[in-house]
Amino acid sequence: MDRKVVINTAKAHDGWGWYVCAWVLFSRNPGMWIALALIYMVMILVLAMGVPFIGGVVTSLVSPALLGGMMFAAREVELGRKLELSCLFKAFTDDTKTAPMIILGAITLGMWMVISMAMAFFFVGIFFDVFSESGFDPKNIDPELLLQMVSSVPFFIGTFVILSLWMVGVMATFYSPALVMLRGMDPFAALITSFKAALKNWLPLLLVFFSISTALFIVAALPFFLGLILFFPIYFVATYCSYRTVFQ
Repeated sequence: MDRKVVINTAKAHDGWGWYVCAWVLFSRNPGMWIALALIYMVMILVLAMGVPFIGGVVTSLVSPALLGGMMFAAREVELGRKLELSCLFKAFTDDTKTAPMIILGAITLGMWMVISMAMAFFFVGIFFDVFSESGFDPKNIDPELLLQMVSSVPFFIGTFVILSLWMVGVMATFYSPALVMLRGMDPFAALITSFKAALKNWLPLLLVFFSISTALFIVAALPFFLGLILFFPIYFVATYCSYRTVFQ
């Protein structure tokens, strides 16, 4: 386990540079990268929708391990090694990684459940009066009362708090699979380190990289979502490039 972790400060233009880096690594074996991304997405969909009652839980538990496999694959390509389908499942074939990755998934699941419950309580509490006045019939909702509610100070404060919690979750989980997979970090420590790294690099990561990612996702989704076949593998590799800049 690597106990000494130095968090570097990336420059704003690195947010775009990570996609340039990703394209270089992706272009070395685009077919295999697309295959890896497709297998990843199909597995997530099958687990989430095909396993009754507990599909979402199972997906949350194994997703970090699969993401860690993508990070491992990116490092293999960067080092000039052969990219294989087995890279995706590295966390399951390496006994030292399996348990930490599953634990990371469990902690992440618990964190998102708390955030989701906070969101649910907030919106139910905010809109309860509006719906109760209408007899809980959407057709009888008073537009003026609804407008008054969504323009109130408590609504804006609550929305800000909820969005802040959601962003904390994103920041804590962005680098954590790579930190556990590539550095052998403890899952809980990886979440904290990921949050600190994202906070320290808020400009290149949260503003530039995420903005570019959102724009590319929208463009890729336009042609019947076919562009996502190209977007996802490049995004995964760009995540690795970001990790490399921030932690190496």
